[in-house]
Amino acid sequence: MESRQALSSEERICAALAHGSALLFFFGLFAPLLIWSSQRKKSSYVAFQALQSLGYQIISYCLWLLLSILFPFLICAALVIVLLMDQNIAAENPAFILGMQFFMIASILGVGGVYILIGLIGAILSITGRDFRYPILGNWLARYLNYRPAPTESGPATGLDEEREDRWVASLGHASVTIQLWGLFVPMLAWITQRDRSRMLHFQALQALVYQGLGLLTYFSAMALYMVSFSLMFSSLLFTAGPGNSGEPSGIVMLLFFGVMMFMVLVFMVGGPIYLLLGLWAAVRVVRGHDFHYPLLGRLIASRIEKPAESATAN
Repeated sequence: MESRQALSSEERICAALAHGSALLFFFGLFAPLLIWSSQRKKSSYVAFQALQSLGYQIISYCLWLLLSILFPFLICAALVIVLLMDQNIAAENPAFILGMQFFMIASILGVGGVYILIGLIGAILSITGRDFRYPILGNWLARYLNYRPAPTESGPATGLDEEREDRWVASLGHASVTIQLWGLFVPMLAWITQRDRSRMLHFQALQALVYQGLGLLTYFSAMALYMVSFSLMFSSLLFTAGPGNSGEPSGIVMLLFFGVMMFMVLVFMVGGPIYLLLGLWAAVRVVRGHDFHYPLLGRLIASRIEKPAESATAN
């Protein structure tokens, strides 16, 4: 965090809004992206603060997802260790298990509170014209974008490296795969606002948009198929149990419905992690300077983009 800068009131307000959008949780993703799109040529300060905020929010959701997966296992492991050390602790202290549950809830709320607090601090300091930096992320991003808001021993003040700026946005578009449904709007907005300016961002954002759209469609289709199979299986049980029926549903029918349900469970358990990991891997590859293509999907989209470009060149 550096000293105050000579910034206009518009710049300070835009930067503060970008950071303050963290208070809206995943609903706030759109604000920093739109602010960056509209201010990137007007103010490097606002552009940097907006890109910081967008990265902070999406990376926080990735860590939140990881924490939500690991935390219950860590708590269960700690509980098992405690019980093995003293098997009578639960019987002698009835409030022990309840206390562990309250600890889990308080930990989750505490993490959410820290997330909001840091975003709020960023908004307040931006209003005062300070060059706010998120812990760890801020200084790394400034180096990545070659951003110096004021002259230093390393050199004069600089704006943002445009190519890396686009790569950062494209990378976050892929990483937003961890935010179901709402994350889809990150690559969508990047594609809509920047597709005529950056060919790389155009392609990567469109890739992420189609990939997440197909993932969302697959998820809802699988859920619908699971619910229909469950409903039909349950209905067949009720129907065969009625008066005048044998009371025994067809084994083949029941096996079919049960098999479909188990297959959907397998899709969620195996396909879900693969889907998330591939999106995160794409984010890492893009931010490191690689031209990432999703299997099959990437080449298909690339061919669709290149054809109109070739036609326009020929004309």
